[in-house]
Amino acid sequence: MKNKIAILFLIFTCNVVFAQNTKYSIEYKQHYGFTIAHRQSMLHYYEKYYLLTDVSYVKNTSKKNDWQEYYGFPKYGYTAIFTNFGNSKFLGDAFGLVGFLQFENSDKIACFSFKIGGGFGYIFNPFDREKNYKNIAVGSSFNGLMRLEPSLRINLNNKFSLSTGIAITHFSNAATKTPNLGINIATVQAGFRYSFNEAKNSVSKNNVDTLTNKQRFFANIQSGYKQVYPANGPVYGLGAISFNYFFHQHKKGQLGIGTEFFYSPSLKEELQQDKNQDNNNNSIPQLALNLNYEFTFGKFALPLILGIYAVDNVKKNGPIYQSIGLRYTLNKHLVFSSILKSHLGKAEYNLWGIGWRW
Repeated sequence: MKNKIAILFLIFTCNVVFAQNTKYSIEYKQHYGFTIAHRQSMLHYYEKYYLLTDVSYVKNTSKKNDWQEYYGFPKYGYTAIFTNFGNSKFLGDAFGLVGFLQFENSDKIACFSFKIGGGFGYIFNPFDREKNYKNIAVGSSFNGLMRLEPSLRINLNNKFSLSTGIAITHFSNAATKTPNLGINIATVQAGFRYSFNEAKNSVSKNNVDTLTNKQRFFANIQSGYKQVYPANGPVYGLGAISFNYFFHQHKKGQLGIGTEFFYSPSLKEELQQDKNQDNNNNSIPQLALNLNYEFTFGKFALPLILGIYAVDNVKKNGPIYQSIGLRYTLNKHLVFSSILKSHLGKAEYNLWGIGWRW
């Protein structure tokens, strides 16, 4: 473990030496916590408290883009994460790289900080039917990785600060390979940050977040795939079409309503497996209505979607679903997206799409 932590420091030391813009910070944090056993069947390897280490490269936003000032000049960067899950023989070690946005008021001596990020994680010991059949949490080495981290920061001077708080770290492959119960880690953390000529910005009183009367439409076509149980079971393609009307816009985001049509042949297989003969001949297309809010960060957007099925003959996951994702605006009209659909925190599948705004 010490060697791997040393590698993390080497990676970020290189960033310090070779960075052309010296307005950045380096942050080190040590976490202590446990893996949340959100299923009774997962208790057999979630018995230990363990360490999680991360090192972050942090940059300030500036007045170059208006959205940065609207949000009070949040910081951004990336974090390298390493943990050994308490030397778990079923999970092995894990490494992750997360891009993040961090919201805080760095002009105060003590300030609340909130970091949200997503990226990729690598699990060194995933499920294997013969060698590691007790790892029922993750079936693939490569996984998506999400991190939520509220904390309290104490600025000792303009160079050095301390922090403490909590964090939730989530590994999942979004049902692209079974098993996929996911790994949720809850930790408390303490760390320090050192700033190299960090820039300070103040929000202009004239540049405030205001409502607009502009209305927008957005159509999106998406596709993806999903593997169903048993482990290493069949893989199915799936698709969705959505149409949204945004009627309440301001500089930080927009509120809208929409409708979505889902088609997932994997549901047919799952209905055959549930041993309820009445479900075997049900049609699987689903039609839903939703309420969605889209946080806007320049060309990037973070959509949050809450939907209810209007037509659902499957009735497998309940009447309500939630989606979260990331959208990137290529030009005035064209948008690329990645959306994770779930039911009460249980991931159903991930969709990749292309959309058109007008």
